[in-house]
Amino acid sequence: MISRQDGENLYIMFSEHLLNWEQSDVLLIPEFPWEFVQTGNCGSPLLTSEGWLLLIHGVGPFRTYVLSALLLDQKNPARIKARLSEPLLQADDTERHGYVPNVIYTCGGMIWRNRLILPYACSDYATRFSIVDLKKLFNRMI
Repeated sequence: MISRQDGENLYIMFSEHLLNWEQSDVLLIPEFPWEFVQTGNCGSPLLTSEGWLLLIHGVGPFRTYVLSALLLDQKNPARIKARLSEPLLQADDTERHGYVPNVIYTCGGMIWRNRLILPYACSDYATRFSIVDLKKLFNRMI
């Protein structure tokens, strides 16, 4: 399980029992300005040929939310193989205004024909979709 135990960092947890998740290990500490306020996961990791694709959100200055991604090792998901050093998706001028301004968020995506299909909400007023080529996404990761 991926969690945010302290409201800031991402943790990975393993358990043999669904209701007992006592041990957590830090998976990701915020590194970039767009995630300094907070980071969190956006749904379950997606299995790809390169590893587990984990969608995350970051909160930066002015409580601006963005989406990004990590690539976790397929056999050892506690190891980050690569990550984006910039947001994958951030609100544009048409998406910044609404009930909760400057926020885009997703609860997960799906892989279809080597593409990430990513539904996301904009400022809590609309839903949109983004389609991302997985090869291009992996090539952007560091």
